[in-house]
Amino acid sequence: MVNRSYIIVPALISVLILSFLLVWPKYEDLRTAQANVDEKTIELQRKKEYFEKVEATYDALEDAMGVFPIISRALPEEPTTSSSFYYFQQTAGGTGLLLEKISLEGISESSKRPNVKETNISMSLNGRYHPAFKNFISTIERSDRLFEISKISFKSPMDPEDEYFNFEINLKKHGY
Repeated sequence: MVNRSYIIVPALISVLILSFLLVWPKYEDLRTAQANVDEKTIELQRKKEYFEKVEATYDALEDAMGVFPIISRALPEEPTTSSSFYYFQQTAGGTGLLLEKISLEGISESSKRPNVKETNISMSLNGRYHPAFKNFISTIERSDRLFEISKISFKSPMDPEDEYFNFEINLKKHGY
């Protein structure tokens, strides 16, 4: 029995040493691989969050696409006056005023905002103050185009029973 214990103990120690030497490197490889998997999982999560943000931004831009035509009309790249003249003619007629005269007074750079051009327009209108002229002014103010009324003057009719006034309006149209 003593003989066997001399053999079993060294054999058991040698099995433990061999298993430690053979299994430990594989255990280290397993830990390294698990750390790599954790890193890749975190990286994948970050990419997923990034693409979710990109998709949310894309959806927000898709929703805002309806605003861009309004902005293009409000700030046209070319300061064409013919469309503005037509707009004023249609608005005056629609509110009950007669557009007697409209003229372009000049185009200049804005003193307040760089790269913005101001087109100065003057017009003469004839009609009733209430409701025609008030509606005309409120329509211009609610317009998606950028108009700035700089001066309004009016002349009362010579005949006290005449309800029609002569209105003079100077305004600025802004554009690029």
